[in-house]
Amino acid sequence: MQRIDEGLSTILPSESLSQLQDGLVMRVSKSAMVDLRQAVDPSAAPKTRRHDTYVLKNPEWLDSSIIESHTQPYPHIIIDPVFDAAIADELLAFFEGISNWRTMKDHYYSLKTLELLEQKLPDRLSVVFSRDHLRSLEHDMSSIFSTNLRLAGRITVLLLEDGQGLGVHSDGNVAGHYRMAVTLSRASTLNSGGHFVVLSSEDGHGAEQIIWRRHNCGVVIPVLPYSYHAVTNIKSVPRISVVFTFRKFS
Repeated sequence: MQRIDEGLSTILPSESLSQLQDGLVMRVSKSAMVDLRQAVDPSAAPKTRRHDTYVLKNPEWLDSSIIESHTQPYPHIIIDPVFDAAIADELLAFFEGISNWRTMKDHYYSLKTLELLEQKLPDRLSVVFSRDHLRSLEHDMSSIFSTNLRLAGRITVLLLEDGQGLGVHSDGNVAGHYRMAVTLSRASTLNSGGHFVVLSSEDGHGAEQIIWRRHNCGVVIPVLPYSYHAVTNIKSVPRISVVFTFRKFS
């Protein structure tokens, strides 16, 4: 099995997809799935995509993070890691012990969810998600996007289990809003699925980039109608994501 020890993402098309045995099936409609190994022509000429990799100056939260900034097919950011390593592990273990998940279904997903701040968190996690500490995250996100960002709404947690994924969709049309999903997972191979896919259209042939499932790695996208994305179906090992929404604050 191919282990998760390569780059954070792969630009498509890529011949490397043929090396995977599983983990690349993605929903494109209520009744249709595609396998990215067939949806993306590996013989097509590779696309030249530049991205910037940097660390923040004077970070308050992301003090050990690598930031990857991509511009195509729409602006998006990869942050690795997001949490302190010990905090990420404790947070994953905490969610694994939760029993009050709610099931949600739509035409492009079936998953479990809960609101993070409605849970009785252990002391150390309570500090991390306190309002004072979350201001540090707002500070760093504002630095990344060179604008004043504030958390908006709830911090939602999503759980995907075997056979579940997120079909191709966009999150809406709210200019100045950004959404960050931080993956928590014990998966160690790419064949486990649960990979974030960046697309330029609503069909599987619009897949432009795969961001591999990696524990404590975050993906940030703008909340715009053309910000198409998906998560490939889980083949093994549950995938938990902590979702933050930020809005431009003037």
